[in-house]
Amino acid sequence: IMMKYLVLLSLTAFSIGHCNANAKQTALPTNCYEVPSKANSLCVIETSAQDMPVNDVVFYLKDEFGRFVLLDAIKGDVAHIFFNGFSTGGKYTVITTAEEGHPNFLIYPTDKFLSPTRPLKAYAVISNYFITRIALLTDDGEAIIELLDSPSNINSSQQCLPTKHLPENSDKERCHIRYSIHHKHK
Repeated sequence: IMMKYLVLLSLTAFSIGHCNANAKQTALPTNCYEVPSKANSLCVIETSAQDMPVNDVVFYLKDEFGRFVLLDAIKGDVAHIFFNGFSTGGKYTVITTAEEGHPNFLIYPTDKFLSPTRPLKAYAVISNYFITRIALLTDDGEAIIELLDSPSNINSSQQCLPTKHLPENSDKERCHIRYSIHHKHK
């Protein structure tokens, strides 16, 4: 019986070795973003989905020891998915999906997003066809959002912010307004 076991083991090892002999190591395009005020990084791998032009995204936590922990994998179906950034001090993580140019900003507490517990519900969602991007999000949940046109398009009575109050990377030709992620907006 021992001889049969050794023969089977050697045949298995030979077949596995033969299959792996043609394997080539590749590197996927990985971007890692340091989490403000933490020793961790959020790493993101984006690949083209089979049904272009959307993408598949894998999120990893890179801990303080350099180890990678899988957080989530999202298969693209109708939306392009990408990491948008952190709030000013890293309290919130913003993930954006875009369907036919319509952005949806999903905002998560960073501590929850970086934990492997799934599924995860967004703390806030900013979704309106006339919102082009979040220009700034602070740790207290106050945002400056950039609009496609005017505040009336999103049922807001606010006036556009003066350009001197806009973040450095803002399109000065577009209207920006203040927005709180703590209030449920419709």
